[in-house]
Amino acid sequence: MVEPAIIQAEREVVRSIQRLAEQHIQEEVEADTRLKLDREAAEQSFAQSREAADAELRRALGLLQDAERFVQPHGDKVPLGEIVPLPPPKLFDTDLVIGMRISTSQMEARLIRIQASFQDNTSSALITAGIVLGVIVAVGAILLMPFVANLGSGGGGGGWSFGWFAAMLSPLVLAVLGAAARATIFRPYSPDDDYAAIRQNMSHVLYMHQFLVEEARSTYDRRLNERQERYDETKERIAQEFRQQLSLLEPTIGKFSAEAATSGPEWSAPAWQTWTPSHQTPHVTCVGELLAGIRDDRLAVPALVPFPHEKSLIIKADAQARERAIGMVRSILLRLVATVPPGDLRLILFDPRGQGQNVAPFTPFADLGVGLGEGRAWTEPHQIEQRLHDLVNMVEGASDAQAFTSMLPRLDARRSNGIAEPTRVLVALDFPTNFTGPTARLLWTLAVKGPAHGVHVILHVDNDLSPPFGFNLLELEQISTTLTWDGRRFVWQDPDFRSCWIELDKPPSAQLAKKILRTVLEPVALR
Repeated sequence: MVEPAIIQAEREVVRSIQRLAEQHIQEEVEADTRLKLDREAAEQSFAQSREAADAELRRALGLLQDAERFVQPHGDKVPLGEIVPLPPPKLFDTDLVIGMRISTSQMEARLIRIQASFQDNTSSALITAGIVLGVIVAVGAILLMPFVANLGSGGGGGGWSFGWFAAMLSPLVLAVLGAAARATIFRPYSPDDDYAAIRQNMSHVLYMHQFLVEEARSTYDRRLNERQERYDETKERIAQEFRQQLSLLEPTIGKFSAEAATSGPEWSAPAWQTWTPSHQTPHVTCVGELLAGIRDDRLAVPALVPFPHEKSLIIKADAQARERAIGMVRSILLRLVATVPPGDLRLILFDPRGQGQNVAPFTPFADLGVGLGEGRAWTEPHQIEQRLHDLVNMVEGASDAQAFTSMLPRLDARRSNGIAEPTRVLVALDFPTNFTGPTARLLWTLAVKGPAHGVHVILHVDNDLSPPFGFNLLELEQISTTLTWDGRRFVWQDPDFRSCWIELDKPPSAQLAKKILRTVLEPVALR
């Protein structure tokens, strides 16, 4: 069978919306990509700045620790962990990274001098040896100078006094000169000064590192904010353009909606106030609205499904959406009652979990030719299996025209004169409840072969239950019209409609439902 023209028109309308949506999504993806690249660039720049500062800080800490090991500061020195960050000279303000490198270079030079002082003590030893020698000479002078003075004076008392005075004065002069030389020119090297300078440079490095990291973070945040603002502006512009493009499709959608209203108006539409039974079997049924577009920017299109047609209708839902799914089935059945010519609709109802209560208003339309003339809903496993056997035999026997013709008087006396077969709809709720493997395979046969012989299947599947052994539900879905609950809403599992949301029809008022049922049942009861 060829798909109904109204369904083809529905596809074209949705495709037009989806083409705009795909273009919109592509523009959003490009904007997202640009934002991602901008963020990565900002993060990379921040990481590089942070790494350069951290590298110099690690180098400075290593130099400080080496100096600490050499100098071994006493208790009066400030411990290593208590170095306080101090601002560096103004010369470093232009480029703090270079300032950190200069400071660490100065620390390295002073550390080299500290290391050399502990590795080579020759000069200090020579100075100390000279002082010791000077002391020895001074002591010798004290002992020898009086005798030299006596010899010079010929043994007079005056010479003795002068020699004694010279002997006493010369050690004092030598001691003063030696102490002055050691304190100035020959003063021994002390690493404490260089260690103090290293600590001072370390305080500058800490300050510059802290400043650099804060500056890099500020630059990073600023760049991110700028990129995010630009991204938000781009997204808003794209959304506005999409809304404008959607508005251009409103005339096309309005035309389609008007055509769809003749096949399946909403329950709240004024057309139901003047409704009369149909004289032609429909090939489409309205289940609500299709919302096509992106997120909240969507246009509403009547959701028409091809039923009763060449495909079965499968509605899948879990416990959360069970009542909605059964409500959809009741709405579809009421629409069939309203649109199928009176007397042409025959229902075969399976309601094992609800014991027939879910479809009670529609039992007057139960097919009396299936199930020994009992107008009821079937609930027990053996009843379901027997009714399916009856339908399968009917469908498979329809290929034999003679055999099928012989059945017509029993099914409907009016159809023995060549009148077309009635529209039979098999409704199975809460599948696979009370279905076995063989029973499910009978259902498969009806779903595949039934539409060609006037038997159409509405199958409500409980997603919380596993299908019977040997029954491939996925394959059946691929050749059926399938509406699936995704946790938020029902979705039509069709390439053209999968991205749309389905808003189910609101139930009709009880007054309207009674009016439709009563109007259709009265002429049927008179036959």
